[in-house]
Amino acid sequence: MSRERVLAMLRERPEEYLSGEAMSRTLGISRAGVWKAIEGLRQIDL
Repeated sequence: MSRERVLAMLRERPEEYLSGEAMSRTLGISRAGVWKAIEGLRQIDL
């Protein structure tokens, strides 16, 4: 699922700014998909 992939990418680079566009290219999903994954992560308690 893209949520886990987005989270893994964010955890790999905690001090680095990652744009939605760059994440979408790297992960092979749309920017909307990245946004939805991040919104989903905000809903859960990590």
